[in-house]
Formats: sequence, structure tokens, C-alpha cells
Amino acid sequence: MNNIQLVLRIAIIVFIVEGIIMLGLSVLGPIPFPGLEAIIDAFVLVLIVSPIMSFWVIKPYIKARDHAEQDLTRIARHNALLLNTAGEGIFGVDSQGRTTFINSTAARMVGHKPEELIGRVQHEIFHHTRQDGSPYPVEECPICSTYRDGKVHSIDSEFFWRKDGTGFPVELVSTPIREEDKTVGAVVTFRDITERKQLEKDLRKSRNTYRTLVDNLPQRIFYKDTNSVYISCNRQYAADLGITPAALVGRSDYDFHPVELAEQYRTDDKSVMESGKVKELDERYIKDGEERYIHTVKTPLKNEQGKSTGILVIFWDITEQKAAEQERQMMEVQLRHAQKLEAVGQLAAGIAHEINTPTQFINDNTCFLQQSFADYGRLFAAYERLTDAAASGTVPKRQVNEVRTLAEEIDIDYLQEEVPQAVEQSLEGLERITRIVRAMKEFSHPGTEEKTPTDLNRAIETTIDVSRSEWKYSAELITELDPALPQVPVLVGEFNQVMLNLIVNAAHAIGDVVGESGEMGEIRITTRRDGEWAEITICDTGKGVPKAIQKRIFDPFFTTKEVGKGTGQGLSVAWSVIVDKHGGAIDVESEEGKGTTFIIRLPVKPEGKLHHE
Repeated sequence: MNNIQLVLRIAIIVFIVEGIIMLGLSVLGPIPFPGLEAIIDAFVLVLIVSPIMSFWVIKPYIKARDHAEQDLTRIARHNALLLNTAGEGIFGVDSQGRTTFINSTAARMVGHKPEELIGRVQHEIFHHTRQDGSPYPVEECPICSTYRDGKVHSIDSEFFWRKDGTGFPVELVSTPIREEDKTVGAVVTFRDITERKQLEKDLRKSRNTYRTLVDNLPQRIFYKDTNSVYISCNRQYAADLGITPAALVGRSDYDFHPVELAEQYRTDDKSVMESGKVKELDERYIKDGEERYIHTVKTPLKNEQGKSTGILVIFWDITEQKAAEQERQMMEVQLRHAQKLEAVGQLAAGIAHEINTPTQFINDNTCFLQQSFADYGRLFAAYERLTDAAASGTVPKRQVNEVRTLAEEIDIDYLQEEVPQAVEQSLEGLERITRIVRAMKEFSHPGTEEKTPTDLNRAIETTIDVSRSEWKYSAELITELDPALPQVPVLVGEFNQVMLNLIVNAAHAIGDVVGESGEMGEIRITTRRDGEWAEITICDTGKGVPKAIQKRIFDPFFTTKEVGKGTGQGLSVAWSVIVDKHGGAIDVESEEGKGTTFIIRLPVKPEGKLHHE
């Protein structure tokens, strides 16, 4: 109820009551005593109006006031609840810096009860000293400055002290309180940033550790944005370019490298960022004006949405490594050739015997043919004289007898039978010698670093011919070679070496079993295609390999032979050639006392040029 409504209500009540009194007095008639009428009028007016005023005017007013007070109490309680449940510290000060209110969060953080702080200067209680222990003049306090200059002060790093003498870092905002354009105090909100400060400290430490690690790595590291513009790098990379890491920011490859090289780098960067895949490559690099070779790993960078944000590049110098690798490859080629020559040397006696045997009977047959042709010459001369005599019309009986006697003397029937056989045997011997020489030539060829499509059946037969002297006295060698086997891309020289090692091992294993008994073991070599693989098996009836050592037989220098009879390199070389260089597989199946089977699998599809790792 407002003031106008209250006045109107009172006026209406008085008017009505006054009317009633006047009506009553008129009914009573004239009053004998002067002034009595006025006294009665006033008395009755008060008597009647008072309860009416109390019920109709004063009571609603009091009720409205009570409601207002309740609302104010409720609002005050609500505001206090809001202040005390706020996660931040909140307090107010007057123009003298005295605390006018403080929420429980703020009081708890500084270690005081709220009533201990009300009316006291807050700067003297918990803001008197800096974090380093030096005094904090009130003139420099941002909270005090607020109620002096009337400006908002936001500070991200202040320090408050607790009642127990410990302190904590805070972030605060001090806002002026104005009344009729006059600053009468300030309200301050603050939060404990101990955890944030610790995180910042840890982050700085982590960054320093990261920077220390990155700057001390021998590898060069940098990253670029999506336009291949440098964002950051480590100290080594900047040193290569003759600048500081900070000076690199914002520049591109065109500032440091020839245009052709810069274009290549940018093309690779773009390819990696578009594909989203890590890329490794060897490339050229200019350092101190000298061309070097580096191995580079380029990694695409993405944000949380998967969008490309740039590229991280790590590389290291491989110039010396590349030179050493090239030298190693040359030495490997020379070593393989030496191993082949060594193998040929070890087989030389047997090969010489293989060549000597046909050479001997060719020599004998040649001597026989020489004598036979001399006898044929004598007989042909006698026939020529007989022919001349017949031409003259007279054939002396003496000449006929001479021819017959000579034919019997040289045994013409024997010569007619043996000469063709001697020629045929000599031709067979020459073919055998030719085959051995051709096999030796093919086997000992140094080969190349590139795989070539190869007839594996022919390569196996060549190796069998070369190794004949190793197995012919102890084993029968049987082949089951698939004529439909396609050509397989291999390093033919190294494949031949593997086959030689396995055949010789099989022959020696059988020799250990049969000894000089005259019995013969068996070596069986088969080839077949199995899907995308060519499979070669070499089986023998030797003594077998104990199960306990089967997993070790491909280890370098491991051998089951007596000292001086094996280097332990044969099967190790076989593993290296088949598995490492051809991407194939070699397995062994063996039963002690019954024999051993080696299974080689080579991919039929070409794999291109060999890369040594």
C-alpha cells in the first residue's frame, strides 16, 4: 500500500464516522452545555475510528511491512548463501580498507573466521608481504588502489598469507563500489591458483626438458605449417643453416636451398600432409655448401578434428653410412665370389677326376683311331694298286692275295665295328667335359645385385653336375623337377651357392652313415609350384639332426661336423640368401637316424632390385 492509498483510506473513514456522529447528535437534540457537542464528537470519532483504522489501515500496513522485512531477510539469506557457496573467495572493503563482508570460502582460504576479519584492514591481515618475503606497501596494493582511483584492477599473480604463516598464490579482480558517483569501497573476488602455478611450473620444466632433449639429439628436427613455412626447429638444424632457431621461424626452404631441392622438399611435404601417412626416404641435403645424404622421416600433424596442421620432420646424416654400405656391398660381392671360388677349389679334385675320366678314354680312343686310320691307309693303298691293275685289263692274283692278306692282318671286321664305337665314346666324353665346364662357368659366375628371372630346374641341374664328385660314391641323386615351374626372380649365383651347400651337406650326412660299406644312400631333389611360391625340397637318408639343436642349425658358426670339417656358415648363408634377400622361407624337417629334409620357398613374382639393409 502506497502513501496516497493510505491517505484516501483515512479520509474515507473519517468522513463516514463524522457523518454518523452528526446524525446521532441531531437525533439527541440540542446539547445544554456549550462545547459539549464538540467534546462528544471528538470522543466518539476517536472511539469509532481507532478500531476501524487499526483493522483496515494499520494492520495491512504492518502486514505489508512484515512481508517486506521477510523478503529482505530471505534475499539477505539467499545472497549470503550465494556468497558462502561460491567457489571463489569474495570480500568487500570500505574506503579505509576495512573488511565489510567476507564469504566463508575467502575466510577459509586465509585461515580466519569471518568475524575475525570484519572491520579490520585486510591488507594488514593477509596481504602485507610479497611472496619473496619483502614488505608490500599499501600504496602499491591493487585492492587499495581500487577504492582510491575507482578503477577495476585484475591481477593474475598475487600472494595472500594464511593465519598460520603459510601463503598461496591467487588470481584476483578488485572492482570499485560506487554510491552517488563516489567510490566508497571495493569488492574483491579471488581464487587459489596453487595448482595452476604448479602445472605452469611443471609445464615449463617439461618444455625445458623437451628443449634440452631435442637440442641435444644428433638428429635434425623441425616442423612446418601447411604452407611448408618453418614454425620451429632444434639447435642442430638451425646451426646447419647458419642461423638461430628463432631466425628460422616464418621462412621457407627457398631461403636456404637451391630451387630444385626446395621444390622437391615441398612436394614431399604436400604428399605427406595430403596422404596423412608417415613417409621415410633418403634424399640429398646441403650442409656448409657440401652435398650430403640424409635419411628423413616425415610425419603429418593433425588437430583434434583430424585436419592437417603441418608436418614434423626428423632426419639424420647417412653420408658416411651410405659410403660404408656401398663398400660393404662391394665386399659382399667379392666375398660371395671368393666363396664360390673356394667351393670350386674344394671340389677341384673331384671335378678334375670327372674331367680326367672322359679325357683318358678319349685319348685312348684317339690313339686307337690313329692306328686304325694308319691300317686303313695301308689297305686303301693296296686297293688303289688293285684298282689300277684292273683298269689296265689284267689283275695279277698276287695283288688280290696282297689285299686279302692285309685285310686279315689289320682285322678289318674288328675295325669296322670298333672305330664307330670309339668315335661315339669320344663324342660322349667331349659332351660330358663340355657340360662340366659349362656348369662350372655358370656356377662360378659372380652374378649381379639385381634379381633376374631364372630357370631353377636348370640351376639345380648345374649345381648337381658341379657337385657330382661329392655324392656319386655315397648316394644316388634323384630329381623330380616340375617342367611347368615358371622362371623365378633370384640372385642366381647366390641361389646356386645355397643348393651346393645343401647337396654337399646331404652327401656328407649320408657318407657318415654308409662309410666305406659300399652301400648307397639317396638324395632326392624336387621342385613344384605352390600358388605364388616356388618350392624346392632336398631330402637325404643321412643320420638326421637331433631335435634339440634343430632351431640352432641356421645360426652363424653352428656346425655338427668335426673340427676342421665345417665352418658353420653354410646354413647361415642359406638363411640369409633365402629369407633376407629373397623374402622367402627355409625350413628343416629331420628325424634322427632317418634323414633330413630342407624345404625352400621363393616368391614367384618379381620384387625388383635388391636393397641391402
